[in-house]
Amino acid sequence: MNINLIRENKNLISAEECGQFILETYLEGKQDRSMLRLILFDPADNSRKEIAPSIKKYERLPVINCIWQSEDVFFASVSVENDNALALYRYSIQDDKTDRVAVLGDILSPMQHCDRIKIFVLDRSLFLIQVEMLEIRDIETGKGKLTFRQKLVNTDTGEEVAAADPNLVNNGVDVLKALSPTHIMMKTGYSYLEDERLRPGVAEEALIESVYYGTISQFVTSIGMETSTTGYTMLGTAYHEKNIFGLGTGGDYIYFSIMEPQASSSETIYYNYKTDETLRAHSIEIDESNSVAAFVAYDIPFISQNLSDSIELINIRTSMTDSLFFEEGISGVLGNLVILHSRKRHHEYIRGYMFPKLELNFEQKGRYITGCIKDKEYYVYYHS
Repeated sequence: MNINLIRENKNLISAEECGQFILETYLEGKQDRSMLRLILFDPADNSRKEIAPSIKKYERLPVINCIWQSEDVFFASVSVENDNALALYRYSIQDDKTDRVAVLGDILSPMQHCDRIKIFVLDRSLFLIQVEMLEIRDIETGKGKLTFRQKLVNTDTGEEVAAADPNLVNNGVDVLKALSPTHIMMKTGYSYLEDERLRPGVAEEALIESVYYGTISQFVTSIGMETSTTGYTMLGTAYHEKNIFGLGTGGDYIYFSIMEPQASSSETIYYNYKTDETLRAHSIEIDESNSVAAFVAYDIPFISQNLSDSIELINIRTSMTDSLFFEEGISGVLGNLVILHSRKRHHEYIRGYMFPKLELNFEQKGRYITGCIKDKEYYVYYHS
C-alpha cells in the first residue's frame, strides 16, 4: 500500500475517486465570480484532462453527486439561451461525452446576491434542487435567517415535485452522502459553527439540525409528503444552544459531535450502520476554540483532543490513549492514515501516521489540502 504525496496549488479544494480516475476540483476567481475547474487525473500515466473547459461552472451552483461509486460527473451552469435558467450537465467517463440533461427556468431569476443553490444528484436523471435564501438581519456581518425551497426534478420525464416535508422545507438539506447502492446519510439544518451565514444565540434564526440514516428510495418518496422525514433512523438532533459539527463517515460508522458551548461540553456519537450499534463519548471543558475531533481508523472509533504539547487519541472501545507529541491538530483522515499538522521553525509540516500501529509514515513540509484512496493507493495533496 503506497502513499503518493502530490504537491498542488492552493486552488484545489477536493479530490475523489471517479471510475479509473481521480476527480480533482479547483476553485478560481473571486467571491461571487468564482469558477470551478473539473480535472480527471489518471494515476496510471500521470495525465490530466479537463472536463468541458468551454462551459462555465459557477461555485454558487454546486452539484453533489449522491450516486454510489458513480462514473459520471455532474455540473451546472447558466443557460446560454436564458440567463435566468439553470443548465444541468452530465459527463460520462465511459463515453467521454458531455450532455446537457436539463434546462430549468425560473430558478435563478429570484436569486439575490446572498442566496445560494445546491443540486443533489439522486440518480442519473433525478435531481433535488434546493434554493437557500438569506434574509440579512445584521448588515454589519451579513448574517441572518435562512429559508428554503426545494423541488425534485426528473429529467427523463420532465416531472417536477415541490418539497412538502416540513423538515426539509424549514431546515434545508445540508449533507447527503451515499453509503451503499441503496442507503444514505443525511443531515438537515445548518449550524453557525460551520456556516458563516448564521448568527449564534438567536433562537428565531436557528435551524433544527438532525442526522439520519436511511434508504435513498425512502428519501425520494418522502420529499413530497407533508410528514417530517419518515422511515429514517434519527441518530441525533440539536437546536439553538446546541450545534452539530464534525459530521463524517469511516469504516462502517457515521460520526458527529453535538456541542453545547454554554455548558462547555460535547457528546460525540458513532453509529455503526452495519450492526445498528451506537457508541457515545462525552467531553468537558470544550468550547468553539477547543473542540474535539472524531474519526474512525482501522474500523475503530477514536476521539482526539489537543493538549498544550500533544494530541491525545482515545480509543472509544477500550479507552486506551495514544499521545502524539509536538503535533497541533488533525488535518485529515484517509482510511487507516491519519494526517496531522504542526509548525517547526516557522514552517508548516504534515505527518502521516498509519493505524493500527500508529507508525510515522511520512513527514512533508507544507499544508494538507485533501486526499483520497484509489485501488488501495493513498493520494495526499498538499500545498507549500
